[in-house]
Amino acid sequence: MLRVAIKEDKDLLASYCKELKIDFPILMDSDGKTAKEYGVRSHPTGFFIDSEGRVVGRLFGGRDWASVSAKNLIDYLLSPSAPNGGKK
Repeated sequence: MLRVAIKEDKDLLASYCKELKIDFPILMDSDGKTAKEYGVRSHPTGFFIDSEGRVVGRLFGGRDWASVSAKNLIDYLLSPSAPNGGKK
């Protein structure tokens, strides 16, 4: 999963991630160019990218990653029936 922080203060973002125990990568997009390329329409926006570098899922808005639905989504994306065949 890749998160994009658009025009955010780096120190403020680091504090936010520490407070919420976020340990996945967050791309800093200081000029908004990456957001435009990926079609970001709201904040936060998340992308699932397969082992071939293809976007296989997008999430707009906040999510509770400990929820059953979030875990089910991740399990599906890692399964053989997913678009990338479950490759990691």
